[in-house]
Amino acid sequence: MVPFIVLVIATLVFRGIGAAGVALFHNWVWCLRAGLALMFLFTASAHWGKRRGDLVAMGASTSWPDSAKRCAPTFPEPALL
Repeated sequence: MVPFIVLVIATLVFRGIGAAGVALFHNWVWCLRAGLALMFLFTASAHWGKRRGDLVAMGASTSWPDSAKRCAPTFPEPALL
């Protein structure tokens, strides 16, 4: 839900920038493209920050019956990727 909120707010902000006079953002298509780019950067930030260890731990969770098959054979050290 949070990435969707980021998409909506960023799109509206870019639309406001277009209304303020920036010619590139006079069109909704460009505003949506910029909003989508910011949403992707926001969702990808989980891979770069302090919570990367938590993300790796979710991939190797023991709560799923096939978790060993998902991570271990192909990626013996997923934290190094």
